[in-house]
Amino acid sequence: MKCIKCKTENQRGVNFCVKCGTDLKEQIEFCGIDPEHYKDSTDEDFEPMVYPIEGMLCNDGLVDHINGHRFVDLGLSVKWSATNLGATAPQAFGSYYAWGETKVKDSYKLSNSIAAGLEVDCIKGNKEYDAARLEWGGTWRMPTIEEIMELRRVCSWVRCVYKGVYGVKITGPSGGRIFLPAAGYRLEESLRGAGDVAYYWTSTPEKDEGNGRAKMLYFDGNRHK
Repeated sequence: MKCIKCKTENQRGVNFCVKCGTDLKEQIEFCGIDPEHYKDSTDEDFEPMVYPIEGMLCNDGLVDHINGHRFVDLGLSVKWSATNLGATAPQAFGSYYAWGETKVKDSYKLSNSIAAGLEVDCIKGNKEYDAARLEWGGTWRMPTIEEIMELRRVCSWVRCVYKGVYGVKITGPSGGRIFLPAAGYRLEESLRGAGDVAYYWTSTPEKDEGNGRAKMLYFDGNRHK
């Protein structure tokens, strides 16, 4: 695994960085990863083969493209993107959006939230509010809370490190795999919790919490919900 302090790559099973002596076990705990669940994944775990347009199902899942953006067929009711919106690799964090907004900002706070007070039902596929539909076009859209729940119930989740980035590997019934990085969140001008926690929006509003709030997927080193 890669040492956070000096960026040196260390062999699997090494407890201390060979260059600077940093305790790698403490590094795992600091980043919110339970050492008993820790796995250092290889590149092959997350580099699916790309097939012709007809595709084929194998241990790497059905991998194809829509509007130039790669998806993986996990064997669920919908296909899932191989990367975050705004990212070009599975481990990249991608872009950060306030819910119901389609543009990145320099500062994220309630006072500049467009969605605050917004009275709207599910925003999936509505390019006025759904950044995935606006940016990637085609049939790309944000997932609903029901689709997130299916992802949680049906797939296996493994906490891991991929190319130096903490996150979870999700494997579907088809054998297809995606990686969700622990990308943290934006608050005002700061990026917080990167490498420790993740918050992924759904297109489903949280009506019980007032307008402008939405349901989300959250995970850290010990749990996901």
